[in-house]
Amino acid sequence: MRYFIGTLLVVSFMSFASAANWPPNGQDIAVHGLRPDVGACASCHGISFSGDAAKRIPSLRGRSAADLMDDLAAEAANHGDHSKMSTIARHLDMAQRAAVTAYIASLSPRIPTP
Repeated sequence: MRYFIGTLLVVSFMSFASAANWPPNGQDIAVHGLRPDVGACASCHGISFSGDAAKRIPSLRGRSAADLMDDLAAEAANHGDHSKMSTIARHLDMAQRAAVTAYIASLSPRIPTP
């Protein structure tokens, strides 16, 4: 009986821990990443997701969620030529990819000027 109760508590805790991360927060993942394997999108693409032309890092602003999902799928399949991006894409599950791409696609295509 003690073993059963211990097992039940562990399973309950694991379910609670998983539920705490559901649904995935696209903004949080894009800005902060997921440790230890997923860096923040903002760490390369910039906090405004505008990219860096000098470093050949594309802007993500103004892109549709479908296009961004396609890009992540290609990177995850290792068709992209950015090993850091491929690693990040492979570590995001489909729900996390959907959350991140929906968040970034929701941003205005233009950066607001102060």
